[in-house]
Amino acid sequence: MMTFLKRVDPEANMDRWYMVFVQASLFDPVAVIYAWGSRRTSYYQMRVRPAKSTADALAIADKIVKQKVNRGYEIVSEINNPHYKRPSSRKISLKTSMIPASSSAVIGGLRMAKASPSTVSK
Repeated sequence: MMTFLKRVDPEANMDRWYMVFVQASLFDPVAVIYAWGSRRTSYYQMRVRPAKSTADALAIADKIVKQKVNRGYEIVSEINNPHYKRPSSRKISLKTSMIPASSSAVIGGLRMAKASPSTVSK
């Protein structure tokens, strides 16, 4: 489960976001992670709340979302599929070089500097 909320109130100079999601945790079976902040700055806060089971985590997340809706937040998007996997934004091919572009330019430049003028093609 992943829920994004926002609250905009121009009279109170308020432009906030809130995010709640459930995911596997390193030390506990599952955790509820929630984060909040202003949409005008990059500053935000985050909390992790461990749960004993997925059902408990979903109940905690629903409770948090209901509290936020009661306080004036509106749901922007919600994903409730437990098998949802975020699509990869970048696929790495096995043929792709693992050297960053800036490093390869430097390495290429060193090769060119060591090469004799007769081996450099025009």
